[in-house]
Amino acid sequence: MKAVIHHLTNHVSMHLQANACYAYGSTPLMTSYSPEFEALYQQVDSLLINLGTPSLDKLEAIHTALLYAQQYQLPICLDAVGVHLSPQRQEMVIQILKTCPISVLKGNWAEICCLLGGQSHFKGLDAITRPADIETCLKEWDAPLKQLLTRVDVIVITGVHDFIIAEGQWAEIESPAPTGDYDPIIQNQSGIGCLCGSLIACNLGQGLRPFDASQIALHDLKEALYQVVSSHPSSMGFESHLLSALTSLAQKHI
Repeated sequence: MKAVIHHLTNHVSMHLQANACYAYGSTPLMTSYSPEFEALYQQVDSLLINLGTPSLDKLEAIHTALLYAQQYQLPICLDAVGVHLSPQRQEMVIQILKTCPISVLKGNWAEICCLLGGQSHFKGLDAITRPADIETCLKEWDAPLKQLLTRVDVIVITGVHDFIIAEGQWAEIESPAPTGDYDPIIQNQSGIGCLCGSLIACNLGQGLRPFDASQIALHDLKEALYQVVSSHPSSMGFESHLLSALTSLAQKHI
């Protein structure tokens, strides 16, 4: 039985996320019409909340979905897209964390830094760099990390290298590319970060623990991107090649 993953996501990457969900072996549910949630949540397996392209209607849908997710004890992945850009998005995250526990909180370095009370030096949504010394950085963030981990099971920080942080453990997911860096083709594709949230939610919906769900999703996405860039060095057909690679990787987990 395929897991049903409810996406409350942004308009830019919605199509890619829905197709990736299918490719990864799950079924996407993309509605934001909250009156039907009561009926739909009887078959939902996990919830993905993506803060991109916020609106008042979306905010209402998020809070309604959280109530049903809590009622059915569903795992939740919160993708804090652009939280460093405005106090409104920061308040959205605060209210979400107050409503119910979150299985996985995902963001890039700028977004997570903002949630830990730090200053972001990035503009826009592109923030794939990382501190030079991650262990020192984690020590400096020790107190705010511990506080945040009282409301979330796992924190995922995405970038050239991805990091997964939980109480008492952390892991780094490196790129399989020889240089360890992103290819320019990938950097110019919108929705890759959002896609990561969908894959994590798919694994959560399959019953994996938040740490394992995140680790497998991050590894598979980096591997799929590497396969696409290595075999198809142009942007032509990028999405179809990526979906095909994700399908092959998902089948290995069956």
